[in-house]
Amino acid sequence: MISLAGIVVGAALSLAGLVSDGGPNPEPEPEPSPTALAALLRQGPFSKSLPEGLEASELASADPGDSSAAGRVDAMELVIENTPSELGVYAHLEVYPSADAALKRAAERVALLKEVFGADKVQGDASSYCSIGTIHGPDAWECGGTSGLAYAEATVYPNVNATQSIATGISAALLSYADEKAQIAAG
Repeated sequence: MISLAGIVVGAALSLAGLVSDGGPNPEPEPEPSPTALAALLRQGPFSKSLPEGLEASELASADPGDSSAAGRVDAMELVIENTPSELGVYAHLEVYPSADAALKRAAERVALLKEVFGADKVQGDASSYCSIGTIHGPDAWECGGTSGLAYAEATVYPNVNATQSIATGISAALLSYADEKAQIAAG
């Protein structure tokens, strides 16, 4: 005769080894080496689509002047061609030693934007944000965020309603590119 306690213990033990798909708990995915990730990003080619017919030509060296970027492993500017003459576009990607360091970088950037332009001018948080107002002036959109070891930032000016979606699209493309290369770097 099986006891109720035996059934409960057996059920708990079997559930502890299963995830929602019915298989065993997966091993956590290995985190890529930051230097390997940076090398793969630089190697290119940048393969993601950009909004509004913009085209990326290369990832070039960059040196973000923001003090919160001091802990980076590498920084690259996405050189964008075919920019409509009425738009200014600047975008870059940074690699950090850890996901926490990348998130800290973004959090410090968001805090600075809120301090300078006002909390009501910044949408989102460190993982994904947009600000009306940047170092390019109060009439520019800056959108950025993080994914794993990467931090991306894109600025589009002057301020017209459509430029927020362009800045968001560029930032998302940079992070998608970083995610793709991170999977390769993790081996």
